[in-house]
Amino acid sequence: MILTFMILHVLMPLYAWSAGHLLFAGDFMTITGLTLAMVIQTGVIWAAMYKGNVGLTLKSF
Repeated sequence: MILTFMILHVLMPLYAWSAGHLLFAGDFMTITGLTLAMVIQTGVIWAAMYKGNVGLTLKSF
């Protein structure tokens, strides 16, 4: 569980941020978008796993 938590909340956003810097150097809007896309996906996964309100989760971002 802790390993999954670390992968979803630390490694995957860091991966998206790093890939953004490598592929789109200097384009901070795209880098931010990639990172936010990964973070939003993680929130939806948690909401779906615990049978929460996915629509409300998406709206909160």
